[in-house]
Amino acid sequence: MADLLDESIKEKYRQYFVNDPLKFMKDAIDWNAFPSLLKDIYHNDTEDGGRPNIPITTMVKILFLQSLYNLYDQQAEKEIHDRISFMNFLDYPDILPDSKTIWFFRERLSKTGRDRIVWNELQRQLDSKGIKIKNGTIQDATFITWINMRSILKQENLEIQEDLRTEHLQRRTTRLTSVTRGTS
Repeated sequence: MADLLDESIKEKYRQYFVNDPLKFMKDAIDWNAFPSLLKDIYHNDTEDGGRPNIPITTMVKILFLQSLYNLYDQQAEKEIHDRISFMNFLDYPDILPDSKTIWFFRERLSKTGRDRIVWNELQRQLDSKGIKIKNGTIQDATFITWINMRSILKQENLEIQEDLRTEHLQRRTTRLTSVTRGTS
């Protein structure tokens, strides 16, 4: 029954979320780069057992969603269970973290200084793709493809200067031609 429900949710996503910005980000960022950066963040990989870890990629994506949509931990827990676009962004994981797990992961990153590593890597990837993110509320987070306006304006400025030089030379030539014609 769960497989049928999962497939139904995935089909609904494919039908209604054609231009989903989270799908764009899911594909634009190499999320598999993060586990190698944080490989030793968990310490319970022993025979003693314990609760299974949520995959690092899933946790980093949740922190990204929180940052993007300005969600606190309890809101993030609710939204990742409730929103189809969030589930798709997280690759429909079998286990989703609760708010305490999200908080604990973020605290662990912060205490070890790994939060800066995660955000620097994310920023590096965004910059390399020319993507700027405009944070907003849950209703309006948008992605803006960044264009280097300085180089565009510089090129336009050079073209305008060239046009002005050409126009100036044409006027000067016309003036000189009319002066020479008037004296002959």
